[in-house]
Amino acid sequence: MAIPLAALALVAALVCAALAYRAFRQHLNARAIAIRTRSGIDEALFVRIGGIDQWVQIRSEDRANPVVLVLQRRHGIVLHGVHAGLPAMGEIFHRR
Repeated sequence: MAIPLAALALVAALVCAALAYRAFRQHLNARAIAIRTRSGIDEALFVRIGGIDQWVQIRSEDRANPVVLVLQRRHGIVLHGVHAGLPAMGEIFHRR
């Protein structure tokens, strides 16, 4: 049984629309979390801690601020969901 060409075109259009919306949201999110100051820092790299390579990301609007280090206790726990709240936490710790 053949699938009508119109149905395939509709599915293709929906997939294209979903991908375009995803790209648009990623662009908005990237702009929202961008560090825009000249004294800012946005670094991400692996650092050996306790004999294990750990992913470390350092972000701040001002390099003079102290680093807030967030550690996790278990392997494989992803903290990407927590990332949205970290700028607010940084504001609290970096008040002068």
